Amino acid sequence: MNRVKSLEKNGVIRKYSALVDYSKTDYPIEVLINLRVHKGRFDQLYEKLRDHPNVSGLYDVTGDYDSVVLARFKSVRSLNDFLKKAQKWEFVEKTHTQTILGTVKEEETRL
Repeated sequence: MNRVKSLEKNGVIRKYSALVDYSKTDYPIEVLINLRVHKGRFDQLYEKLRDHPNVSGLYDVTGDYDSVVLARFKSVRSLNDFLKKAQKWEFVEKTHTQTILGTVKEEETRL
């Protein structure tokens, strides 16, 4: 218990949450959206997506794309609507979307 308290105090443990099986919810479509951001305009991307209800993760990455978005949708139509809006943002050069078909492993790193 002392170790957990110490990890909480030092900000290593930031919060507690439940591991949800989204296939059993109204949001069964899970995707990774790779985004190429125009001329480092990350602040605009973060502003648009930080509080978006479908976005559960927003990551800066290396490679062919600059950011990856983890998002969940109720339907293909709602995913399509989201993508069409994002592709119109002047700071997004390109998108590449991958649908997550299944989760093989999902757990936190053990410390």
